[in-house]
Formats: sequence, C-alpha cells, structure tokens
Amino acid sequence: MRVIRSFHHSEFPAGRLAVEREATASVCVPARETAQAIGAIVDTLVGLRDRGAIDQVVVVDAGSADGTADVAARHGAEVHQEADLLAWAGPVLGKGDAMWRALSVLTGDVVCYLDGDTDGFDERFACGVLGPLLCEPRVRFVKASFRRPFRVGDIELPDGGGRVNELTARPLLHRF
Repeated sequence: MRVIRSFHHSEFPAGRLAVEREATASVCVPARETAQAIGAIVDTLVGLRDRGAIDQVVVVDAGSADGTADVAARHGAEVHQEADLLAWAGPVLGKGDAMWRALSVLTGDVVCYLDGDTDGFDERFACGVLGPLLCEPRVRFVKASFRRPFRVGDIELPDGGGRVNELTARPLLHRF
C-alpha cells in the first residue's frame, strides 16, 4: 500500500522545530558561483541555528571563483571545498557527488540539502523540509516542492526552473 502525505511549510515554524524535535539536524548548501545569494541564505540558516531549530549549517563550495566560500564563512557557515571532502574518492563528478561527500562532515541525525542560488530565500524552505522529519514520527523522507522561475536574459517564466528536479527527480519519484 502506497501512502502519500503532503505538508505545508506553515505547519512547521522554527519555534515548533526548536521545541518538538528530538533529533539533531544539519543543513547543507552545495554551492557554485553563488556569492550574491549565499550570504542571505546563510544568515537565515544561522538564525535558525541560533533559535534552536537546527544544529549545523554547512556550505560545500565547488571551488567558486566569485568568493562564495568567503562570503559563506563570513556569514557564519562551516565551509568545505567539495574536492577536499573524501579526496581519496577521486575528482568530484557534479552536485550529487558533492552532496554525498558532504555526509563526511555533516553531524546531524537528519540531513537537509538546500540550493545556494535561491532568490528570496526564507526560513520556510528549511523548516518546511525538516519539519516533517523532525516532528512527524513516521516520516522518513521529504521531497520539497516549490515554484522556481526560469530566466533567460530579461525573460522570466513563472515555472520551469530547477532543471535537475524537473528532468530527473520529479519523474523518478512519481514513477516509484
């Protein structure tokens, strides 16, 4: 029997996570050339950490030339270069490989991955993903859903962004 459950981020404000959770939580942000966005994202996540909603904020940088790692560190994130994590495994082969390698430095019982290039980042992204895992005892996996605009030059379409999600994750999760 397949059970489908949906939750809304509003069910899991930061205060609820801080009070109800029994597990530790790490948030990992894989990042590549995201210096303009990463500071605000890290500020939001550090605020959640300071309020007890999460325990660890890690940015895994892909050797960004724009100073992403420095910005993230200045804003309070624990920063690691993806190529330095599990270096014995060879060269990093993309975002998924960086995410897997990040597990070597993440200390939480529960791990949440968030994008490092999200405009208008808000704590609801982290709380909405972590909330069901931390507050609903039978939940073991959460896949977020949100609208991400697709931009090309001056043209912006309200949907169609999030290439990896739209092309691989969503069809795979729907099938299984």
